[in-house]
Amino acid sequence: MPLRPNQKRAKNIILILWICIFVNFITIFLDFQDYFSYKNSLKNSGIVFDLDNNWQYWIYLFRLLLNIVTAIFFIMWFRRAYFNLHLINTKNLAFSEGWAAGSWFLPPFTLLTRPYYIMKEIWLQTQLNIKEKKDIKKTILIEWWWAFWISYNLLDFFISLYLGNGNRPEKRFTGILLSFTREIMLIPASILVIILIRNISKFETELFTSRENLNPEEIL
Repeated sequence: MPLRPNQKRAKNIILILWICIFVNFITIFLDFQDYFSYKNSLKNSGIVFDLDNNWQYWIYLFRLLLNIVTAIFFIMWFRRAYFNLHLINTKNLAFSEGWAAGSWFLPPFTLLTRPYYIMKEIWLQTQLNIKEKKDIKKTILIEWWWAFWISYNLLDFFISLYLGNGNRPEKRFTGILLSFTREIMLIPASILVIILIRNISKFETELFTSRENLNPEEIL
């Protein structure tokens, strides 16, 4: 069975991730604005104002929808990259190709590890299966990406628990600071995965060229 193209999926998810980063900066600005507005309202009058308004609501809603789209497009790229490796050789792969998608919906402990290991396999095995490739590129970016991603999600979970138990002024103030930190952590995670996807996409181009006798222009 011939390898299936993955370049277009890589380009799509990279574009979406850059949009996510842009929207994330807007979210950080809103958190920054909320922090000082909330602080000044407490300092000047002791009255806590509701800082939410319609345009903030729509931005946060748009971001939620964007996160769903990002997850879908990333998993599509991720699974296709792993699927192609299974078409070549399954002996050196730890999981079936279906786990490239299914691992993102597993219980917490498995979710903390399996997507990370699959990404490492995609990075390494894509290079090892390129005919006559001698210089295997190593990286620690996968570890850094996964550390930021897990930290972001753990903090997001903690914020949900923290703010879910009442909405006292001091909790709202701390919640804004935690949210600000969470959004900052997502930026390096997004940039790192963009770098990983771009590099793996280059490896895939070499893989297609060496095994399918295709020109790079033919790989979409």
